[in-house]
Amino acid sequence: MNIYRFFPCFAVLLAAILLLGACSITVEEKSDAPRLRYLPGELEIGQLWYRQSQSGHMLDEVQLEFILGQGKLIFVDLHGYITALRLKNGRKLWAFAVPPDPDRGDGQILLSGGLGKGEGLILFGTREGEVITLSLEDGSEHWRAWISSEIISPPVIDGDTVAVHANDGRIFGLDAADGRRLWVFESTVPALSLRGTSMPVIHGRQVIVGLAGGKVVSLSRREGKVLWETVVAVPEGRSELERIVDIDGTPVVRDGVVYVAAYRGRVAALSIATGRILWARDMSSFHSVAVDEGQVYVADDQDRLWALDRSSGAVLWRQDSLLKREITAPVLYDGTLVVGDGAGYVHWISKTDGEIVARHELSSVGFNLPPLVADGALYLKDRHNAIFAISARRKEEKRRGFFESMFAPGQPAPE
Repeated sequence: MNIYRFFPCFAVLLAAILLLGACSITVEEKSDAPRLRYLPGELEIGQLWYRQSQSGHMLDEVQLEFILGQGKLIFVDLHGYITALRLKNGRKLWAFAVPPDPDRGDGQILLSGGLGKGEGLILFGTREGEVITLSLEDGSEHWRAWISSEIISPPVIDGDTVAVHANDGRIFGLDAADGRRLWVFESTVPALSLRGTSMPVIHGRQVIVGLAGGKVVSLSRREGKVLWETVVAVPEGRSELERIVDIDGTPVVRDGVVYVAAYRGRVAALSIATGRILWARDMSSFHSVAVDEGQVYVADDQDRLWALDRSSGAVLWRQDSLLKREITAPVLYDGTLVVGDGAGYVHWISKTDGEIVARHELSSVGFNLPPLVADGALYLKDRHNAIFAISARRKEEKRRGFFESMFAPGQPAPE
């Protein structure tokens, strides 16, 4: 059973929730994870470079994703700077500090969500509801726009449209050229929800978003009109706590199908044209799913990994040995699945049968964000914002000179 801790807005009794309006909770760290068994491992793990963060106040870690683009890794450091590193060696290229707000008493602007990218821009949001865009090339500021509330999930840009999911449930469409508001979609947020919002997906003429309350909605990208709305999970139970059925993971679109998972709900495949449910399986997850040619991979809320058949949702395998390890969402990497965990380990899992083929201890503080993949390398950011670049090869495939152009394992990236 999951244990919860309440955010400050729940300092009063749970019965007062309905009077307080929409608030959020986060899942507490699991301290009773089982010991890992010995694993010889089929892979040779090499560390390419790392960058150790400076000390400082930890920002909201819920969805402070880092991103890759144009040969760069961009992340938010512990002091609120947007920092770009060269992907090849971790060398710092530029950093952007959000200018102080003269209208605030302390002048400080606090970033609250992850980074989005596209069309040569980086996008992020603040606790006050401001969307800020920067040049991916050099970090120079382009435009700012205000929406209704705190922004937790990354804004998304595609072509001429920016889509932003606010923490109050509203979804905004902005013009990508100048941030001008095009439309706003209103949704009802339950009195109690998980700390997080689903990142929108812009696909063709649609903006697809998972909502608190267990729905997925498709909106027209330039007008914000509802094209379809589908219930993936139905709230059940007598208390607000029992009735949480949020969709916090990003929907995945592939071959005309939308794949999505709901907390205390279902994993479902929806027709992108109509929103009709093609198949659904009872399962609870607050992560995004991973999808390949034939399978859907899910990390559930008990840290089990599942592989489901893409066409029917049938269970192909289940991996239970990572229970209570706070694993990240799975990512696809060189024929395997990869997850990080809350103790700082990285695990490689066979897509065929779910067996763990390798693991590597990388961080002392653990991971809560999935790895990123580019050019045969994995990039991970731990809870203290240290960045790791690693690669893995099957032992029989090791080649002479594989790491010749990289830093030796353990060597920090230069300034």
